[in-house]
Amino acid sequence: GRPDHTLLAAIPVLLFLFLDTYYLALERCFRRSYKIFVGKVHTGEVSVSDVYAVRPSGPLVGECGKCLLSFAIWPFYALLIVLIVLARCLL
Repeated sequence: GRPDHTLLAAIPVLLFLFLDTYYLALERCFRRSYKIFVGKVHTGEVSVSDVYAVRPSGPLVGECGKCLLSFAIWPFYALLIVLIVLARCLL
């Protein structure tokens, strides 16, 4: 009976949206690092320090912006936000 309480559901949705975006961006940076490593293996340029260096490569902030618009992210969270708005309007 209190439609304002439905807005509380938006807080965890937004937090998980940013968390999913961050982890997808981090995964893409690690994948880029892996591709660079495999390229070094194929060309014979790999060193011992490359084997134990597990660091994401590339700008993480820029990748987060790209991931926020990714098809893996926005349909799910857009649907949740629409459902929250509909619940607020119907209650």
